[in-house]
Amino acid sequence: MSVDIIADGGSAALTLQSNGRFTLTITPSGRAAYTESGEMFWESFEGKYYFAIAWDTFPGDWETYGATLTNTTFSMNGGFGSGEYDFDNNGTPESARISFEFIRV
Repeated sequence: MSVDIIADGGSAALTLQSNGRFTLTITPSGRAAYTESGEMFWESFEGKYYFAIAWDTFPGDWETYGATLTNTTFSMNGGFGSGEYDFDNNGTPESARISFEFIRV
């Protein structure tokens, strides 16, 4: 099961501060908007760096993501269980793989 928020008529907005704090507002089509927040940072492990997010809803825990940045686009992809989404709109989020593409306008 998958969802493409934008293609389905919804929207998303990311506000990122210089210290890594962020707010992500997702508005699926036909549903109420919701907001997630946390901190984005680079995590070092065994000499390699990984893009990471510490979501405020899970204090003290963080996930790593593949990330690509160009002049106009920021893309990030996580593995299975890297996020949650209420696919069937029953009030209970299901485990999901996160994939975002943000284009600067």
